[in-house]
Amino acid sequence: MPPEQSSPAPGMSPERSSGHAPTVLISSAGRRVELLRAFRDTLDGLGTGGRVLAVDCSWYSSAFHEADEAFLVPRCTGCWRSAPSTTST
Repeated sequence: MPPEQSSPAPGMSPERSSGHAPTVLISSAGRRVELLRAFRDTLDGLGTGGRVLAVDCSWYSSAFHEADEAFLVPRCTGCWRSAPSTTST
């Protein structure tokens, strides 16, 4: 007899429910401690395990220290400038 399979979470298709522990990434974590805790509580409630990761450009970010794992990233300044127009008028 094959092992019994659990049904996927509501709103999740069977092919996306692979049994792997989800990982949540919070970018620009800053002071988003409550958001981080909400994700962690939800993952704990689902019983699937999982980790909550945070990235920020500052070691002093509150959420940086609450995350399961945290990563320092360089500050992004001016990276969203639009590309120069390639059409001539």
